[in-house]
Amino acid sequence: MPDYIAAFFPNLNNYWDTFCESLQATWQMFLLAGSLTLVIGLIFGIGLTVTKKDGICPNRLIHNLLEIVTNLFRSIPFIILLIFLIPITRIITGTAIGVKGAIVPIVVGAVPFFARQTESALSDVAPGKLEAARAMGSSSVGLIFRVLLPESLPALIRAITITSISLLGLTTSAGAVGAGGIGSFAINYGQNLHYQDIVNGCVLVLLVVICLIQLTGNLLAKYSVNRRLFPAFPASLFSRKAKNLKEKMNMKSLKKYTRLALFILTSGFLLGGCGSSTEKIKIGVPSDATNQSRALNLLGDAGLIEIDEKAGYTPELKDVTQYLYNIEIVPAAANTLVSSLDDYGAASVNGTYAVPAGLDPKKDGLITEVQEVGSDNPFINVIVARTQDKENEIYKKVVEAYQSQLVAEYLLTKNNGASVPAFSYDENFTINDPQEFIQEIEGYKAKADGSTVVKIGTCGSGDIFKAVQKQLDDSNENILLDVIIFDAYNLPNEALNNGEIDLNAFQHKAYLASEIDSQGYDLIAIGDTSSAPLTLYSKKYSSIAELKNAAQ
Repeated sequence: MPDYIAAFFPNLNNYWDTFCESLQATWQMFLLAGSLTLVIGLIFGIGLTVTKKDGICPNRLIHNLLEIVTNLFRSIPFIILLIFLIPITRIITGTAIGVKGAIVPIVVGAVPFFARQTESALSDVAPGKLEAARAMGSSSVGLIFRVLLPESLPALIRAITITSISLLGLTTSAGAVGAGGIGSFAINYGQNLHYQDIVNGCVLVLLVVICLIQLTGNLLAKYSVNRRLFPAFPASLFSRKAKNLKEKMNMKSLKKYTRLALFILTSGFLLGGCGSSTEKIKIGVPSDATNQSRALNLLGDAGLIEIDEKAGYTPELKDVTQYLYNIEIVPAAANTLVSSLDDYGAASVNGTYAVPAGLDPKKDGLITEVQEVGSDNPFINVIVARTQDKENEIYKKVVEAYQSQLVAEYLLTKNNGASVPAFSYDENFTINDPQEFIQEIEGYKAKADGSTVVKIGTCGSGDIFKAVQKQLDDSNENILLDVIIFDAYNLPNEALNNGEIDLNAFQHKAYLASEIDSQGYDLIAIGDTSSAPLTLYSKKYSSIAELKNAAQ
């Protein structure tokens, strides 16, 4: 990147190679999907126009079928369509991730839109022109190619322009399936890493591209008025009075028109396919900053990459100093990695998503994150208090109850490895009836009379505190936990800092540090609770050694 640009976009400069790759991915998706959308959408649009009740070739059955298909896919939000089409995409392209995995949903999402734009453009052709052509002997096919398309050309070009701009928007959402592109780059490296200059740079590039598309479309639409784009077919070809079609057909003209459609498709595929042809093994990692750092460290521990030691526990992709094997790290939304695991060589998945999907970290994992008890690992969850209350004896007893054998047994039995204790406990325990044990803990009723009430905030489920409460009652501590469930994970710290609750038990050390730094909270961790380790899973390789061998 030139120095004068780097001065305004320093973080974009650090990820310049990745940014260029994202532009290439956007280019590929735009041309490949755009070519298919243009051809298929034009066919659908013509079909909707000519088969309606007052159309050139009225056909109620075909028109209703086209209406249903168009309306059905237009009504589905694109991000849902992405997920819905994963099995179909996998059948057609062999993968549901990357540029190839994005083409099918982008086309399915864009074709109905362009078809309606085409229908609108064709419907504006003056009926008198159609009637005049019909009176001169033109057949239905002749009316389409000699009247409808040429007369609606400016409106069609404007429709293509609008659709092209919409396609850029769809490529942004396609980043959810690991397709890459400039939209995915802005989210993964700008928003998630809190680099506003990256977001600004991506917006600026998109603004320039969209302006160029709109300007080009406007010029072409203006130039095309009263001009002909489609090849001139001889009137005799479309005449209903033709006695011998073979004698009247001008095969040369037909070939010209066929070549036009083939040229659009071929150009899109050739230009869209430009780029590196080296096939790398894709490794999926969460796109959020925290879990991505953990995933990179895990890949470093697996010996797949080398990371700059200065990055510590929180490396970014720019801190990867060397790829030791032929792999490509693909950031994607954490909750999509499990469903698309078949498409990756391997993916690092949090136990929160892996275990409910039937994955067992011990049996199915290639390597699991190690979070040592009592270490300074910033991804261990903690109980947090106001700094002035760090020596509060009541709060210390709550921490002690959390760090008990009973809570450890409940945590491991309930979550089946998705979360593990971040404190010392006896691993050699046996639960005869796990389901009964869980029901006993979650059905426990606290002894409320005469107790000291401690308000503790969390997000999601608060069942773990039933075990903490039972431990407090078994120890006769006379403490009652009032568990406050928050809807958003940034709210408990605010409530704690303002004195609305006494403790917060929903965050890890890294998040606490960022909140203190950005919000100025006067908070402190007073005890470790649990961790949700990342595990590298694969459905293609059974070990790290096998993965490395395939990525030579």
